[in-house]
Amino acid sequence: MLRGMLAAMMVAAMTGALGLFGTAPVAAQGTPSATRSFDPATVSPGGQVTVTITVANYGSRGSVTESLPQGFNYESSNLGQADTTGQEVRFTLQGETSFTYTVTAPSAEGPYTFSGTLSDSGGNIHAVGGANAVTVGGGAAEDPLVARYDDNNNGKIDKSEVIAAINDYLFGTGANAITKADVIRLINLYLFGPATAQPPGAPTNLTATANGQTRIDLSWTAPASDGGAAITGYLIEVSTDGSSWRDLVANTGSTGTSYSHTGLTADSARHYRVSAINSAGTGPASNVATATTDSVPAGPDLVVEQLQVDNPNPEPGASFSLNATVRNQGGGPSGSTTTLRYYRSTDPAITLSDTEVGTDGVGSLAASGASRESIDLAAPSTVGTYYYGACVDAVAGESNTGNNCSSAVEVTVVKRPDLVVEQPQVDNLNPEPGVPFTLSATVRNEGSGASDPTTLRYYRSSDSTIEPSDTDVGTDGVGSLAESGTSGESIDLTAPSTEGTYYYGACVDAVSGESDTGNNCSDGVKVTVEARPDLVVEPPSVNNDSLNAGASFTLSATVRNQGSGPSDPTILRYYRSTDSTITTSDAWEGIVAVESLFPSGGISRSIQLHAPSGDGTYYYGACVVAVAGESNTGNNCSDAVPVTVQ
Repeated sequence: MLRGMLAAMMVAAMTGALGLFGTAPVAAQGTPSATRSFDPATVSPGGQVTVTITVANYGSRGSVTESLPQGFNYESSNLGQADTTGQEVRFTLQGETSFTYTVTAPSAEGPYTFSGTLSDSGGNIHAVGGANAVTVGGGAAEDPLVARYDDNNNGKIDKSEVIAAINDYLFGTGANAITKADVIRLINLYLFGPATAQPPGAPTNLTATANGQTRIDLSWTAPASDGGAAITGYLIEVSTDGSSWRDLVANTGSTGTSYSHTGLTADSARHYRVSAINSAGTGPASNVATATTDSVPAGPDLVVEQLQVDNPNPEPGASFSLNATVRNQGGGPSGSTTTLRYYRSTDPAITLSDTEVGTDGVGSLAASGASRESIDLAAPSTVGTYYYGACVDAVAGESNTGNNCSSAVEVTVVKRPDLVVEQPQVDNLNPEPGVPFTLSATVRNEGSGASDPTTLRYYRSSDSTIEPSDTDVGTDGVGSLAESGTSGESIDLTAPSTEGTYYYGACVDAVSGESDTGNNCSDGVKVTVEARPDLVVEPPSVNNDSLNAGASFTLSATVRNQGSGPSDPTILRYYRSTDSTITTSDAWEGIVAVESLFPSGGISRSIQLHAPSGDGTYYYGACVVAVAGESNTGNNCSDAVPVTVQ
């Protein structure tokens, strides 16, 4: 009886809960929207994820701004160039209904959350919906109870699966029996989804160690409990008095358990505490650790800091700049000039035994004085990762000569493609309205690495600058190009119906790893569309084609303008030939005036002639004198009409 009542209550509760799950209202047609999906949604550390954004009803133009989780790096998009600021990537839309972009996952495992907005043509902002989480590394361990009843193998519990569990509780025996607590947990999973994760526990064993006058190194042990969700980063707080705290790092975005606090002054005391972060929030703080930076020595103490390169990923042989600051962190002047030596190393430790690549002179430095130095270098010819740094020669009386070398900055030499579109050409610079012409362009890979296949897009512009916002008139596929490789492309186009000056060119879509995406468009080639006349002489006629010698006859011909523009007045010349081809080198028989003709207009003209005195067959015709701007002057002579003299 008790089991029956319990079962009825559970089924009633479950059935009543079904009313909570109706069909979601459908958004009104025409509402701007954007949804996101991932491929894959679970990725290995350092792996790549393709993100697909599907958009609708945003108007003629719009944009999507995606906020990438800390640790994820943007790589490329099928839209070509994107605007990146920190972890935000902005994509410009011009009629696309979907696009993809690729990101590289961090090395730290755990769940990461993406967010984004769609801006429509009216400037209104809409959240990007759909999937928003990517898991780096393995997923959570499988729940045996869920796995037993999850017939759909989707990690969820539905109504039929709950009913199966109730039947096993009521009637199952042996291995098929389950407990009341199991049934209640499955009902809760059906009604409310999986249990919510909790914030992680507190990190332990936090230590703080001074490393010179300006740096304190922190180290800690990860919490024993992650709260049911993977740790994604740490909050690091700092205090000068041990009671008033501020965020030093709001979220490291990494599972690493060490951090260096730099930029401090000599003899500075700092207190630290660390809290772990997961998808459920921030957990409690660790123990407090305290350290004091080193004091300023009496004599000079030179160090090299703030090492930077302006291009961490140069191509082989490409130039880049290495910058460093020499600082006297001692209590007295350095007293003499010295030398800063730049080095290239195969590992992150910079020592005097590394390969020296250049030097700079450094003048005398007062206490706390600094000198900014730089050198222009050429990247090695071999692809690979190198480390650059600098060491300053010790000066007389220096208190510490063991800290004269900098840390290393990593430079990765890579072969990267660089696609350009060379000056395009057209086979007719002055077409008439609606007349076909051919536009040709060559895509060249000026980079040092092969390019992926891509697309060449042809454009028509109102000025000589060709850009993707111009009118798209067609596309061509471009295959993979080796270094210095080229691909000649062409497209057949039709001149606009309106007279005027237009510019035609092409832009090639950027490929993955391209070193320069600002040179992917060609210059414009000027095309002037104008209506032009084209005069022809239709086949002539005679009123008598069999004559006696010296007899008179009438030769008639019609001049017609078959072009698209009006013609100027001109002259029609009549000729007699010994063969059936009429040319201007034949015997001239007379002329008549021809007025201006509109397109498709024609005018007939006649002349009285006399037959030659000798017997035989003669050929008569006419040629119209070409007018200004005529599109074709090779068709200005008529066919011949034969006349027999006997």
